[in-house]
Amino acid sequence: MGAVPNKIERLKAALLERLGVHERDRTLPTSNRFLFYELEGKDDGHGVLVSKIKTGARRPDQDLIDALTALREDGAVPWDWIVDETRHVEGVWRAKSIVDDLREYVALTKVDAWQWSHVRPFVICESRSLSGVLRSLCHRYGVNSASTNGQSAGFTRTKLAPSLDNQRREQEILVLYCGDLDLGGADIERNTRRVLEEACGVSFGWERLMLTEQQVKEHRLTGIMKTDRRFKNGRGLHEAWECESLSQRLIVELLESRLKKLLLPKTIEQVERKEKRERVQVRVTKRRKR
Repeated sequence: MGAVPNKIERLKAALLERLGVHERDRTLPTSNRFLFYELEGKDDGHGVLVSKIKTGARRPDQDLIDALTALREDGAVPWDWIVDETRHVEGVWRAKSIVDDLREYVALTKVDAWQWSHVRPFVICESRSLSGVLRSLCHRYGVNSASTNGQSAGFTRTKLAPSLDNQRREQEILVLYCGDLDLGGADIERNTRRVLEEACGVSFGWERLMLTEQQVKEHRLTGIMKTDRRFKNGRGLHEAWECESLSQRLIVELLESRLKKLLLPKTIEQVERKEKRERVQVRVTKRRKR
């Protein structure tokens, strides 16, 4: 019997397999958090690879992060396959001239797909990792999105509420909410909705897109035991399910399916064809003026 591979080598092999699936499913980039949930509780024949149960001083996902970093440093995994939603660079666009800027702007302009719809969706996510994997889809459909990153009264009032308020003055808003199915997640959603409606002075259409009890049953998701410290005498112990326990592919599909239905009778492909036609017309007009 050969020697058992060390933990990092086992994780590297498992990560390469999972990233291969992401590449085939066209769900790159992904994040450490999604990869952790995909491997959580999985046994590769030598034992469980990663677990949410913390043992010792290290974070439960630290071994996975170390293995993934080694793969990226070795060149086995491209650096841009993994996103970090906790950090960002503030950039400012500048052109050499106004004409150059306008040329770039024409190439990036989007037709508002929701001008033909009776509602305008707005995606709100409880976690940054969830918001990150939905960003490109929201951009394609022209849907605003935000991450509350848990409870955040200041951000909700000063940033999120004004954004919703500006849009609802022109069209009815439907919030598509994505959050964990547990005591804390329910309170975060309830408080977010209360603060937004209080700040804007109106009630919004509100739909919990994920995670729902039906989705837990349908996809046979495994819960974890959490303790809500706001409750005494053990009453805060409860089973919980996190959105990231769904696959990244399924999360994207759930949102896209809902957006497609809300956009009917238009399709996003029709809107994109209209954008292309109008960009060509603008370019032709500019050339004629010269």
